[in-house]
Amino acid sequence: MEVMKSRRTVLKSTLTIAIGGIGLLSGLLKPVAAFAAWNQKALESTKVMKGLQAAFGDTPVTLSDQVTLKAPEIAENGSSVPITIQTNLPEVETIALFSEENPRPFAAMFHPGPGVRAKVLLRIKMAKSGDAIAVVKSQGKLHMARIKVKVTAGGCGG
Repeated sequence: MEVMKSRRTVLKSTLTIAIGGIGLLSGLLKPVAAFAAWNQKALESTKVMKGLQAAFGDTPVTLSDQVTLKAPEIAENGSSVPITIQTNLPEVETIALFSEENPRPFAAMFHPGPGVRAKVLLRIKMAKSGDAIAVVKSQGKLHMARIKVKVTAGGCGG
């Protein structure tokens, strides 16, 4: 009897996947646009300050020891630089990362939900040596940390 139940489960799953695939291919089902709310001005900015302004408006940014930004002093491969951003600030609304020397410095933005530990680990591509800049929005204020990263090879700029 157990064999029959598992066989039915496999058949149902296969049928569901097949119908879903046919629906996607025929255009009846459309994937949801996950990036519909991206801030195009911030993404297209070529300077950090313009990207900050596009992302956060005219809110002043202050250098803060409450934001921890970790990156290697020397990144041997600029195409994959590990970055860690962490803070214990309350009510973190946004965590953003900029790479100063990239052609498009706006690298990433995260919106942790209420009660979520504000820690982000990611890898970014860096064009050449320069500062990585983390900005954390907490209780309507912007807190910033920056760290110099020396890129030795493989960045965005070639």
